[in-house]
Amino acid sequence: MENSFYTLLVVLLPLCLLVFLLTEYDILNPVCIVAGLMTFSVFLASTKIERWHLYMSADASLLIITSLCCFIFSGLWVDWRIKKNIGGVPVIKEDCVYSISNTGILVMSCIILILGYFQYREFYDSSVMLGNTSGPLDFSSMIKAIRPSIERETFIFSRWYYYRSFLAQALIYCNLFVFFMRSIRRNFRFQFKKNIKYLTPFIPFMTFFVCATGRTLPLYLILFGLITGAIIYQIQNGFFIQCKINIIAVCLLCGFIFFVSFLILGTLSGKVSPGGRSPYEILVHYVGLSMPAFSSFLEQIPMETPYIGNTTLNGIYNNLNRLGAGLPTVKVFLPFVRFSDIDTNVYTMMARYINDYGFVGMHLIMAIISIFYTILYDYIRFISLKFDCIPYYGFLPITLFFATNDDCFLSQILSTETFYKCVLFYLIYKIFVKKTIMEQLSH
Repeated sequence: MENSFYTLLVVLLPLCLLVFLLTEYDILNPVCIVAGLMTFSVFLASTKIERWHLYMSADASLLIITSLCCFIFSGLWVDWRIKKNIGGVPVIKEDCVYSISNTGILVMSCIILILGYFQYREFYDSSVMLGNTSGPLDFSSMIKAIRPSIERETFIFSRWYYYRSFLAQALIYCNLFVFFMRSIRRNFRFQFKKNIKYLTPFIPFMTFFVCATGRTLPLYLILFGLITGAIIYQIQNGFFIQCKINIIAVCLLCGFIFFVSFLILGTLSGKVSPGGRSPYEILVHYVGLSMPAFSSFLEQIPMETPYIGNTTLNGIYNNLNRLGAGLPTVKVFLPFVRFSDIDTNVYTMMARYINDYGFVGMHLIMAIISIFYTILYDYIRFISLKFDCIPYYGFLPITLFFATNDDCFLSQILSTETFYKCVLFYLIYKIFVKKTIMEQLSH
């Protein structure tokens, strides 16, 4: 059978360029993010076709194209309707000064430090229980002892382990939001050095990077900072082409920073060996391999189940089981598929949707996700009078950036985890952040 990789790439490249033009070079528009990452993923995989014997069937290519078209057309239509309704003129947001007192910053740093201590204690004790014989400073050995059991779903941390992480993240996000609001000024002026004190809580927060066992926590943090900072930057300086070009440059820088962090944490966990594959091959493995895996999923991997959402609605299933429903455990980690000397267990977000809801359901969910994110994105930029809603959107774009790998919308965004994060952020924001409207200052 003919390999359709290059045919798929020929279709996606002009489609991605068209989206880039129609969104007026807004690289952080939800439609632009997904179209760009899908195209980038296929491109990366196509460079290793011969090396890893990768294959893309015509059926898989067609499904990728149709699902992406559903996402693109839905998002662009909603974006057009919103801009038409406001007459193409965004509202002028209230002019405010945000601040956290020095005492507040110190208290937040101490809370994170205390949370980090208990987090590390549970992390180390769990590693010892799972076979770690090294001391409490051997991060690599601890991660290597815990991570395999998590992937086999034979071990799970306590509920408080995750609550501590949520609280620490909310504290960090609160400081980061205030840092951007104070540092990014109008007329392309910045005051980063003057507000560096708001980044103090990052020092004790480093403990949570090690205790996360994976590499999603740094990604969450980088994405929150990127999305929040970029939206504030656009609002403060207008939605001009120069703004969007600057944001593209910052996105590339953030991508590089995350990739370096990805390699460092991967080395600690044993997933990346210093003498193993090159950084480029690691990039292709984690970003591009899901596309041919999706093709293999359609042809080889049976994951039939009589239950709806058996691989996506893990939050709902877990909550029902705590109430004694007796439902099956949701399959968080899917089986591996192997290509030559490399394997993966991520199959794009579409695979789980097809498995749980069928082909029609998958296309419908792709359209719903696009509409959901586009409405939120345009609302906080163009319609809302306040800056306060920006951080809540900053929690959510993980779905968009993981679209080429796995589902994060049904399994994470529509879950109690996101609810807890939003509630914690709201409480911390109300306790520590002081918002002063400029009109009040003038009096």
